[in-house]
Amino acid sequence: MSIGIFFQELDGKEEIKVVSSIHSVSLDRIKEKLQSESLQNALRIVMISVTNHFPSFEALALVQIEQILEDISQKLQLVQCLHTRFLLLPNLQDVTRTIQHPSIHEWSSNGMHRSICFINKSTGYILVAEPPSFLTIYDVIAIVVSHRLGAPMILPIASLFACLDGSEKEVLQILHLGSDVGVSKREGRYDASLGAELLSQDARQVQFLPLRPFYSGEIVAWKTGKEGEKLRYGRVPEDVRPSAGQALYRFPVETAPGETRMLLSSHVYSFKSVSMADLLSAPSQVNGGVALATNTGTEVIKDAVGFRVQLFYFCKLNSEFVTLILVFLLFTGCWASIWKSIFH
Repeated sequence: MSIGIFFQELDGKEEIKVVSSIHSVSLDRIKEKLQSESLQNALRIVMISVTNHFPSFEALALVQIEQILEDISQKLQLVQCLHTRFLLLPNLQDVTRTIQHPSIHEWSSNGMHRSICFINKSTGYILVAEPPSFLTIYDVIAIVVSHRLGAPMILPIASLFACLDGSEKEVLQILHLGSDVGVSKREGRYDASLGAELLSQDARQVQFLPLRPFYSGEIVAWKTGKEGEKLRYGRVPEDVRPSAGQALYRFPVETAPGETRMLLSSHVYSFKSVSMADLLSAPSQVNGGVALATNTGTEVIKDAVGFRVQLFYFCKLNSEFVTLILVFLLFTGCWASIWKSIFH
């Protein structure tokens, strides 16, 4: 089955009804909680704890968390019901899938795809709808906040929004969140990870972009190019970027504590959670179920155009190498599918 790039948008067949509260929880109360200093401090502790399990993830500073939560509070709206549809690029073909008998029985089958939240990337507005009975409004807010914070997973923070103001740290203690060894020693954790093999959860976040710049302190994955070699953690000690017209370039990477190597950019991989300011900008694949909906149409088109420009210059500067690859692909019968996936 072929996989294409798509974006999700609101289904215009139904008018959105804005409400002031969901399940007796008012919008004003949610906004008040988002602006709470005690909540922001608790989220900081949770994020630092997550970095022990996702070495590629960089916890945000407290001031950044405050800014993001303030932005969410200004753009958040509660709605009664929310339906979205999936459009496949580049022809904007509607590929939304619906089922006659949804697994969530309280959601009627009306031929439309129902969602519990939607972020409009062009305006920044966040719509949160009434969830099914087995979820609370706090669970949905936790999904939104986790994604806006750039977390590699949905953070277990719903109870922090439900608890009384000022009791967040006690809740963390009850749930054993933020009690990991090394939470207060983040730099030491990074040093211990350098040179270690990638964890499976981080391997899923790896992306190959050899022409992009890398930044000082950025955690990356690297290998020397030997066949069968596994990716390992590394850190970029300084800002680096390719020169004009340069296809690949070498730059220093800290491959172990106190050890630095000059590696080719084709042997260094970045992490989505580090190289993207917002994980929601990543192209999605068609996926059913209850999920965070993002409108990424503009960003997806820009990414596709940028990739083709990079591919053009790489081919221009490495014509002999590319010719060999093309001959190999033609003989193996792979070229047609690759050409279709890139240019169609």
